[in-house]
Amino acid sequence: RDYLKVDGRPILGIYRMDYFVKMFGSTTSAINAGLSQLRNACIDAGVGNPYIMAMPSAYPQNAFTTYANYDIDSIGQYGWGAKYPIKHQEAVISSEVGWSNSNNLDFVPTLMPSYDLLAWDGDAGYSATKAAFKEELTWLKNTFASTMSGRTTTKKLSQKLLNLASWNEFGEGHYMSPTIGKGFDYLDAIREVFVSSGTHSHTVTDTQKARVNKMVDQDIS
Repeated sequence: RDYLKVDGRPILGIYRMDYFVKMFGSTTSAINAGLSQLRNACIDAGVGNPYIMAMPSAYPQNAFTTYANYDIDSIGQYGWGAKYPIKHQEAVISSEVGWSNSNNLDFVPTLMPSYDLLAWDGDAGYSATKAAFKEELTWLKNTFASTMSGRTTTKKLSQKLLNLASWNEFGEGHYMSPTIGKGFDYLDAIREVFVSSGTHSHTVTDTQKARVNKMVDQDIS
């Protein structure tokens, strides 16, 4: 089964919760009926009661208030956009504990080390260095983890979730995938913070090259 479970519960993320709201109607009862269908489908399939994470299009503080009456478990961010470079993300994430407690919703911290719409003829954004990204990952692991443990919401899981946006959204300029420009910097930062031992190689196999096609420099070794 190719899905993530935490504390025995499958993780179910809803991208753009506002689309889900439009699909099922504008009333809280109608929206919760739709969410109930999702929960029951997972339970009937034998995978357990899902931990439902809603990803809003709005600023997260507004999402906590708007979604407080919906039968979800947490708020997550798909990403942050050009207005929230990585150090600003730290400030918003720090505020989410209070919003979580006051609205009885859990949340999943999100880090996005880069965002740039120039490829789509949009606004220029930002691109964190490996050192800056690693600094924020270290802050989440060593400092913010104790803050997370103080959440009072009854919907919280043991904190084993971190959303990193995203793997290869090159059009919007956010990615973790190796590139000619960044190499393996972001993946190395994640490994250096969260993996305590073992060796690794930057060698890309022929199978991997065929799968990702032009997303990785074909001559890298």
